[in-house]
Amino acid sequence: MIHRLTMLYRTMKTISRIEGFPALFRRGLAFLADYIFVYKTYYLSELSLESEGLDASDFVPDIPDLTYHFVTSNEQTDELATQFEDFRSYHINDRQRLDKGAIALCLFIRRELAHITWMATTESAKKTFNDIPYRVNFDKKEACAGGERTIPKYRRMGLSTNSAYKKCQFLMERGITLIRAARDTNNLTAQRAFENRGYIRYAKGRHLRILWWKSWKEMPLKPDEETPPPPPKL
Repeated sequence: MIHRLTMLYRTMKTISRIEGFPALFRRGLAFLADYIFVYKTYYLSELSLESEGLDASDFVPDIPDLTYHFVTSNEQTDELATQFEDFRSYHINDRQRLDKGAIALCLFIRRELAHITWMATTESAKKTFNDIPYRVNFDKKEACAGGERTIPKYRRMGLSTNSAYKKCQFLMERGITLIRAARDTNNLTAQRAFENRGYIRYAKGRHLRILWWKSWKEMPLKPDEETPPPPPKL
């Protein structure tokens, strides 16, 4: 209990320092509201890696002192934290995520964390950073991603796009053939970003939760909800 309170304090302190007290207050209210009641709809998307000729070097931002680190354990993070900012202070259960098998891709600029995203190749790892119960066939070489965050001062620098391709290469090298993801239907920016990266919508999900009671339903898409075709190449 004491350890969890300590982690909560560290997380609150980090959010307040990086994003300001108003952001901390908004996130606290959202957390309390989501604890009681959730009703959201999501577009479920997938990206096939079997035929992708991805080259993340084509999407490297022109940023000095930018480094990438794939992290798979708390022991590795402890070692990394001797040289870079400890990313585990950004979320209360980051240690649990790593212990359950989740994989973090961290982008640092000099010593500061600039961007982080999470991947899972098992159901237990997925549940640590994504409570949306959409189906992922992990036993059929599928993976999922989520928990993406870019620190405000480093936004609009291309870090999210670059990390997306780095993530794909990492998973392809480990035999993953498909990535699944869920995005809020109201988040138009995230939807456009996913479409630009080649994700295809395959269903719509409805998530209802009242305290401990949960309901999840995946539904076929209507014609006007399907992924629009990519623009013609000039």
